[in-house]
Parts: sequence; structure tokens; C-alpha cells
Amino acid sequence: MMGFFKKEKPKVKENPTVPALGLGELKNIDKIKDELSKVLQEALKKIEEAVQRAKLELEKHQEKLALFGYRMRQAEFYYEKGEHENAIKAYEMALELNPNSPTAWDGKGMVLGNLGRPREALQAHDQALKLDPGFARAWNNKGVALGELKCYKEALEAYMQTVKLDPAFTTAWYNTALTAAVLGEKEKMMEGLRRVLQLERTMKEAIMDDFQTFMNDSELKALINEHGFDQP
Repeated sequence: MMGFFKKEKPKVKENPTVPALGLGELKNIDKIKDELSKVLQEALKKIEEAVQRAKLELEKHQEKLALFGYRMRQAEFYYEKGEHENAIKAYEMALELNPNSPTAWDGKGMVLGNLGRPREALQAHDQALKLDPGFARAWNNKGVALGELKCYKEALEAYMQTVKLDPAFTTAWYNTALTAAVLGEKEKMMEGLRRVLQLERTMKEAIMDDFQTFMNDSELKALINEHGFDQP
């Protein structure tokens, strides 16, 4: 009867001997160690240089931001004082530091409008909206510039976009009512006045003055009585 063949496992020596390295091989290892050390030192040097450059760039950026903030505060200060020429200069210096600031562009547009330069103001507001399409204040101010240019339909659209973005923007609702009145759009005028009075009852005197020609309108009278105004 044929037997089974058995496979013999390879025998492993219990204490294998490692051949000793020669002098030349030891020198090669030392050389490799030196080269690796040099590479490491060079890499660390480059990392340190990059860190220092980043620190300098950060410091410059922080200084730029600080100066930009100063110019913006300066522009707003001049604007509030009515010194529009100085305000324009401050906004322009702010924009040199940060040309991508929608707030600075919008502020510049407001000043240009006060200087009687509505077309330039419109360009500034458009630039602000290009940078931030959701900037409600810039939409309102664009409407003001368009109104100055007698583009009332486009102005009304700008105001409607404003209140769509910010339903609590009282000034935009009031501008909506004024512009709708010019266009003869009574429904939008009444909606604007209704929202104004819901948001800020102190506007009642302005309404009585600015909408004097509509005071005989029954719907406006009802709105006035609803909010407790004294009839003229």
C-alpha cells in the first residue's frame, strides 16, 4: 500500500549569526546619516522662514484692516457732519485698502448722492450690490439714486427688493409709498404706508405732510383713523 508523502518544513537556525559590517560599510552609514541631517536642517530652516513670512503677512493684514476701519469711521464722521467732500476722500482711501467692501461702496454712493451726483452714486451702489446682492441698504440707496434720475419704475423695483430682503426696513417702505404715489400705483402706496405705521408710528407727521394731496382718499382716511391720527 502506497503511503502518504510528507513535506519537510525548512529548518530555522535558533541563533542565526549576522555578518559583521566592514569599515567601509560603517562609513557609508555615517555618510547617509550626515546627509539626512543636512536635509532635515534645511527643511526646518525653510519651515521657519515660511512661518516668519506668514507672521509678517498677518501683521500687515491686521494693520491694513485697522487702517480700513479707521478710514470708514472717518468717512462716517464727516458724513454725519455734512462734510461730504471730506467724506468722499475718506471712503476712497478706505476703498484703496479694501476695494471689495460693499459697505464702503454704498457709503461712497450715499455721499455722491448728497453732492448732487446721482449717476455716480448709482454706479457706486451697483458696485456694492455686485459684491453683495443681499445688501438691503444698498438696494434702498440705489432706489434713491434712481429716483433722483427720475427712473421711478426702476426705483420702485429697488425698494421692493429692499423690503423683500429686510421686511422691517421702515425707510424703504416709506420710499416705496412715495415712489408708488408718483407712479399712481395706489395699492403699493397704501401697502407701504400701512407697513410704515406698523413699524414706526412716529412717521405719522411725515405722512401727513408728504401725502397731503391724498388726504381726501377714503382708504387713506381709514388708515389714519385706524392709527388714531387727528384729521386736518
